[in-house]
Amino acid sequence: MQTLITDALAGRFQLVLAEAMDRLSRDQEDIAGLYKRMANADVKIVTLSEGEVTHLHVGLKGTMNALFLKDLADKTRRGQRGRIELGKSGGGKTYGYDVVRQLAPNGEPMRGDRSINAKEAEVVRRIFRDYVAGKSPKRIATELNKVGARAPRDSGKRQARSNPESEWIVQEVPELRIFNDDLWNAAKTRQAEIKVKRGDDGREGENHLRERRRPKYLFSGLTKCAYCGGSYSMISADLLGCSTARNKGTCDNRTNIRRDKLEERVLNALRHHLMDPTLFKEFCNEFTREMNRLRMQARTSIEAAQSEIKRIDRELDKLMKLILASGDDDTPMRLMRQMKELEGKKSEFERFLANAEEPPPHLHPEMANFYRVQVGELYESLQEEAKAKRMKAADLLRSLVKEIILTRRAAHYRSMFVAILLES
Repeated sequence: MQTLITDALAGRFQLVLAEAMDRLSRDQEDIAGLYKRMANADVKIVTLSEGEVTHLHVGLKGTMNALFLKDLADKTRRGQRGRIELGKSGGGKTYGYDVVRQLAPNGEPMRGDRSINAKEAEVVRRIFRDYVAGKSPKRIATELNKVGARAPRDSGKRQARSNPESEWIVQEVPELRIFNDDLWNAAKTRQAEIKVKRGDDGREGENHLRERRRPKYLFSGLTKCAYCGGSYSMISADLLGCSTARNKGTCDNRTNIRRDKLEERVLNALRHHLMDPTLFKEFCNEFTREMNRLRMQARTSIEAAQSEIKRIDRELDKLMKLILASGDDDTPMRLMRQMKELEGKKSEFERFLANAEEPPPHLHPEMANFYRVQVGELYESLQEEAKAKRMKAADLLRSLVKEIILTRRAAHYRSMFVAILLES
C-alpha cells in the first residue's frame, strides 16, 4: 500500500483497480486518506462492485465496512467466549502448550484444544524454580540461552490489548496445570518482596525492568553523595565516585572510595556498632510490645465475630419459636424477613472468620538474642561459596539499608565518613 501511494504521487499510473473498496481498506480513516491522495495525484479508483469511487462511496461504503469490522470483532469475541466457557483456549499460541488439531464428527475443525508441551513446560518450571531460588531474570535468560532452550516465537506484528478485568472470563482447567500452587505462590511472594516504594507516601508500585535487575554489587544504588544527593557509581574497576561531579560538574566532591573498603565498613557497622546488646534489647522490647498489641487486636476481632454469630443463632431460635406460636397470617412473614436479615449478617461474619488468619503466638521477650544470632548467620552466608545462598543473603542485607551517605573528611579529602540510614 505504501508503494502504491508512492508510485501514484510519482505519476507512474492513472488508475487503481480492485474487486471492492473493502479490498483496499475497511477502516474509514484509511480509505478516506487513500482516496484523498489518489485524487491529488489525478488517479482514479475503480472497483467491480462500486464502479468509479467518489466521495459518496467513501462516506457511505466506508461506514458500512467499518460496521462490518465491528460486527466481525463481536462475533469473534463471542466465539472465543464460548470456547473459554468449555475450558478451551480462546486463541493464540501459548508457550508450554501445543495446539491440538482434530475434527468434530460433522467434519468441522474443533478449535481451542491444547495439550502440554513437555519440553517447554519444563523450561517454564525451571524459570520459576530459578526465580524463587534468588536468580535475576537476566541471569535466568542467559543460562537458558547457553543450554539452547527453545524460546517463545514472537513476530511482534500482533498488538494485544487487554479487556477490563470486569469482563474477564476465568475457567479452571486443572489438567493443563504446568506446576503447583506452592511454586506459583513462592514466585509471587518474591515479586512482592522486591517491589520498590515510590513517592513520599511509601506506595508500592510495579517495578520497571531496570529496577528488577539484580544489583551488580552489594550496595549498588544505595550510596549517595552528602553534598549534592547524587549517586555514587563505579568510575573504574575498583573505585566509586560522585556521578554528578563527573557527569554534570555541578558538584565539587571529587573524593573517591574503594568499593571493597566501603562494603567492609558498612558490613562491620552492621555487625558490631549496630549490634550493641543494650540498644537491640530496647528496640526488640518495644517491637515486641507493639506487635503483641496488634496481634491482640486481631484476636479480639475474631472473638467478637464468634460471639456475634452465637448471638444471631439465639435470635434466630427465638424468631423460629415466635413463628411456630403465631396465629396471625402477617406475623410469620414479618418474622421471616427478620430471619433473612440475620442470616445475611451471620454469613458475613462467617466469611470474615473463614478468611481471618489466627494470630501467631506472642513474641518472646528474648527476641534480641535470637536476632543477633540471625544477623551473624546472615553475614556468614555472604561469605559462603554457594552462589544462591550468597545472593539471598545479599538481598536480605540490602533490605536493611535505606541509604549510605558518603562525606569527605575535613582534614584531608582522601578518606570519607560513611553514614548508614537503616530501613524502619
